[in-house]
Amino acid sequence: MRQHLHVNLRYADKHAESRATSERREWAESWAVDQNGLTVNKTASLSCGVHPADLVSAADKAVGENGILMADSSSILLWATHHLPDRPRRRFLSVWGWASMGHVTAGAVGAKLASPHSDVVVLTGDGCFLMHGNEVATAVSMGLNIVWVINANTQLGMIHYELRQSGNTESATLGEYDFAKFAQGVGAYGVHCADSVSLEREIIRGLKRSLPTVIQVKADPGPTPPMGNKKLGNSRWQEYFSGI
Repeated sequence: MRQHLHVNLRYADKHAESRATSERREWAESWAVDQNGLTVNKTASLSCGVHPADLVSAADKAVGENGILMADSSSILLWATHHLPDRPRRRFLSVWGWASMGHVTAGAVGAKLASPHSDVVVLTGDGCFLMHGNEVATAVSMGLNIVWVINANTQLGMIHYELRQSGNTESATLGEYDFAKFAQGVGAYGVHCADSVSLEREIIRGLKRSLPTVIQVKADPGPTPPMGNKKLGNSRWQEYFSGI
């Protein structure tokens, strides 16, 4: 009886997986990017730092076809999902469900341990990094050459954007912190970058080191994150998952 039940459950799981894959593809195709009002174009800049789309592009070029790119639950995740090209052999990791800030800041250690021969690069924000960060010390002690790239725009990007209309952005505005010095303080390599060309170069250098690297990028705080119709998008995801 148990064996028969096990076989049936295995068949049911396989059937459900196949159906979910097929339905997911059809659902995704029916909700193409342009139907959501999303844009892959750059938005207005204050011309006082690296545009986040350029930051993503620099990371893409530095990592290339292979390796692991991880994006934290910040505005940089939205820029990454819009501007990273599809590379079949490269893995892109993040968590959308709970939007836990700082999860890949820590998760990069696990990714490197699970795949020690892969290049691991983290795209995170200053707000996310402030919630964790001490994992850099763990990486130092274990000799893991992970590269953290911090989109330092002195704000909680998505929340800041939502508050701009009211003008009450104080709670989502951050100070200017020196994450490069913090990295140096725990034994890692820390560096500041003010342009995408030097960023690409520093990521490549970091991947060749025998210790972790933290790259603090002076980011332009002006561009609006490509959020699209956030509430409508969330409701459609709930609609999709409830139907499976």
